[in-house]
Amino acid sequence: MGDRLLIRSINWIITDRCNSRCKICDIWKSGKHGDTTLNDIRRVLDDPIIAESHKAYGSEFDVSIGGGEPFLREDLFDVCMEIDKRYPGSLKTISTNGLLKERILELLRRINGRLKFKLNISIDGDKRVHDKIRGIDGSFRTTVDTIKHIKRLFPAQDIEIKMTLIPDNHNKIAYVERLASSLSCSFSFKPAENMKNYTNSASDLDTTFSNEMICVVKKQLNSIMEKEMGRNMKKYVFYKDMPFYLKKRDPPKCNIADDSVTIMPNGDVFGCIMMDKLGNLRDGIVNVWNGAKAHKQRSMIANGRCPGCMLMCGSYKSYNPDPGKTLNWELTLRCNLDCPMCTQKEARHPNELDTHGAMDVIDSINRLGHVSFLGGETFLRDDIFDIFHYLDRKKVTYEVTTNGTLLDTPKIEKLVGCIGLRNIIFSLDGPKEVHDSLRGNGVFRKTFNAMLVANKLFDVSVATVVLDDNIDAIPELTKILADAGIRKQKLIYPVCIENRDRESSRSLVEELEIKGPAVRHNNYSYLDILRCLRRAAAISKNRGMQLEMEPRIARDMLSRFHRGDIRDVEYVCCRQLDGIRIDPMGNRIICEFIRNKSSNDGGSIREKILRNNLLPICKWCCKVDKEC
Repeated sequence: MGDRLLIRSINWIITDRCNSRCKICDIWKSGKHGDTTLNDIRRVLDDPIIAESHKAYGSEFDVSIGGGEPFLREDLFDVCMEIDKRYPGSLKTISTNGLLKERILELLRRINGRLKFKLNISIDGDKRVHDKIRGIDGSFRTTVDTIKHIKRLFPAQDIEIKMTLIPDNHNKIAYVERLASSLSCSFSFKPAENMKNYTNSASDLDTTFSNEMICVVKKQLNSIMEKEMGRNMKKYVFYKDMPFYLKKRDPPKCNIADDSVTIMPNGDVFGCIMMDKLGNLRDGIVNVWNGAKAHKQRSMIANGRCPGCMLMCGSYKSYNPDPGKTLNWELTLRCNLDCPMCTQKEARHPNELDTHGAMDVIDSINRLGHVSFLGGETFLRDDIFDIFHYLDRKKVTYEVTTNGTLLDTPKIEKLVGCIGLRNIIFSLDGPKEVHDSLRGNGVFRKTFNAMLVANKLFDVSVATVVLDDNIDAIPELTKILADAGIRKQKLIYPVCIENRDRESSRSLVEELEIKGPAVRHNNYSYLDILRCLRRAAAISKNRGMQLEMEPRIARDMLSRFHRGDIRDVEYVCCRQLDGIRIDPMGNRIICEFIRNKSSNDGGSIREKILRNNLLPICKWCCKVDKEC
């Protein structure tokens, strides 16, 4: 066969007939090619290059059937069996709008479990929005009814609900994801694309999203991404990039044209559906796939002349599942408050990187994927928006922990334009009287008001430190937050670095540079904190709120953690030791309290810490865990 390329994936548009009247696709207006004949399908499947491709790729070789609406073809069963007869297990998906319930059920009856493929079924919003986008009253109800019948009659049938994102349904992602879960279906979505060769030959679709719309998309994305973390990292990274794509920033490129082909009903063959056709089946699939046009197109893509897309059959297939590194950044340790439980007072220093120095830090970290801005109070930096926008240009996401007192309406409006901003974490330690007693008069009102405004557009959560002074009031705060529409609260066990723990830690690792408050452990008992957690958890559960405890090991082994002897009975680790933490001067340090520079033999110190099952000063740290 020489040096010719093989085909891993066939995206087969077997008809351009459709029974929907979608505003996102004009194939129903312009459809004029009819169906790919069964003989043409056989001819392609019998071509030696397809046989060789199947042999080379094995189970990774796939055929996907789409349209138009494939179930309008009365011979769809024959099409499926022709594929499976030649290449068993290769038919991976059939995409449908789900309106032809009886035909879908009949196909599944006839197949009778012999083929294992996924049904991709389109739902683009709730009843009102879906019916408006699809152009047919009652289509939402019909499609959902089809899914329910499939699940009842063929419970093993794999179904993924697919959503196409346009400005009209930008606020319906979470709804469709929840619907998919309730129907025991998987879920994915992608932005609509103007595909002149396929779905948008007659007119362009408006794919312009305002900054406010992108904020709403991001707010919904976070909870979906949390579910994909560790389960499907390719999809996680795909969703992570989506806000940047909606803002038309550096569209993702792919190598889809190297091993994937799209075949249209009239026999036209495409490597990339966003680019010119390569030829037609009448010229022979092998000649088209390895012809001069194909080689030229692949060369263009390799040289960066790719139009870019976020198609699941396009760039998604080439996505790197690596989300990149996370940077914990003390951009400043200055603060406009003077909280008694602050762990950073001893480490404060007047020197900080300027704007260019901060940008140099960003540039210096290979594969930087996400930044967590810690304090001090980040919004004391006059150049913070310059730094945010620099991260936007790099397609790096970020989050900010803040006391909220400096986040006035003009600043929040500027944050709307910060595409990479994933979430804002506000520090709130109790209802008004309790919070103000800890952080200063009038602080609660400023923080709470800023949080309410931000929550309309951003993913907002609250961090609460559990202290003697607020432990009895935390459940009341949880109720206040839930009633205000806040959906996430994290209770943080306070770090207590007693002098005796400093001394014993230095006896294990002499060169430690420890900074942090020399405070006693809180007086509340194990039963006090357990009672607080249970009351807050009951409130959060009843109101659909997510309540977390940090560290997680304190939630699972609260009694031992509270006693401070967790290191004596369990192997523990620290979630910061393998991460990157940068101080305000741009130095990489080991952690918040061990301020040794990693460049100055920090690796040796890290090994000593691990060898000792962490250190005595770590026993109440909020970053201690059993698995890191």
